[in-house]
Amino acid sequence: MLSTANLTVYADKNLAKEPILKEVSFEAQVGSLIAIIGPSGCGKSTFLKAIAGLARHTTGQVNWLGQEIAGDHDIEPEALAYVPQFGIFHEELTVQEILTDAAILRL
Repeated sequence: MLSTANLTVYADKNLAKEPILKEVSFEAQVGSLIAIIGPSGCGKSTFLKAIAGLARHTTGQVNWLGQEIAGDHDIEPEALAYVPQFGIFHEELTVQEILTDAAILRL
């Protein structure tokens, strides 16, 4: 399972200003297909960067298979997949067709 607990990301290293992502707790079972959707600027990319360990000035926890991701422990690259907002989809396909194809490829 991938989970976060009170995941918070700050824009500044002193953690003095208001966070840009505040106290996000999340769980996803292994094998899940999850969509993170929302308007521009709501924190979707920041959340994904925090999970990947790319966001600096982060507090809270990210856990993968019961282990906190920090220091030497990392998620194996083949364990998670990420599809960017603007991507590789054929414009002729419906959302259902895109998700079905993704599920077939992943599972």
